[in-house]
Amino acid sequence: MAQSPEEKREKARASALKAYYRDRFTEQYRQRRREQRARRREPGYQKRGRQTPEEKREKGRQRAKEWYYAHWETQEYKDNRKERNHRTRNNDEYRKRGREWMREWRKTHPRSEETRKRDNAKSMEHYWLHKDKRQTEEYREKACDVAKKYYHVRRAIKLEVGGSFTAKDVACIYDAQKGRCAACHENFKTTGRNRYCIDHIIPLKPKKGQPRGTNGPENLQLLCRSCNCRKYNLQPEEWERRR
Repeated sequence: MAQSPEEKREKARASALKAYYRDRFTEQYRQRRREQRARRREPGYQKRGRQTPEEKREKGRQRAKEWYYAHWETQEYKDNRKERNHRTRNNDEYRKRGREWMREWRKTHPRSEETRKRDNAKSMEHYWLHKDKRQTEEYREKACDVAKKYYHVRRAIKLEVGGSFTAKDVACIYDAQKGRCAACHENFKTTGRNRYCIDHIIPLKPKKGQPRGTNGPENLQLLCRSCNCRKYNLQPEEWERRR
């Protein structure tokens, strides 16, 4: 059975306490304590106060800036930057290679029965903790939007077409269309799981011999449910004639 957060914290506290009592009588520990006492006896010593989250973030930003100015001209930094830019430009290729590698790794490293039971227990624990939240209409709408996105992502991967989009891209398209269907120009519903459908202007799986579109935001439009069902896998020109 999965441990609760309180049990995990208690276990970590007991482990830290055990390590403290194990190491407190070593020579390194005694030397460190002597150095701390000596620093406190120095004139002008002030005990450091607890940092706020904003102070910690500012300190991290300052440390990152200092590191950048110290290393930005080195060859190692330039090579790393070049590699990052290449990964950004060829993100789909890297993701495809990563999926292939993971698929092969899974074949040689199948999940044990113990791991499967532990993962199932975690899923059930999360479900019961958030059961009341799942009953709300707002949660269902949000979950439906996420499911729509990943449905198209999985479909694009299966058909081996490039491109991807985010929820922010869909929101921008929604604003550009002013909350209306791109075909019949009727207003979308304000609530409900089927407020709109994400449609590919040039279909991902067209008829034989016709061009295939991508899964990028430039090939997306939002349609109402009836228009999306009637369009199906038609090309834009053919869809315009039939409307």
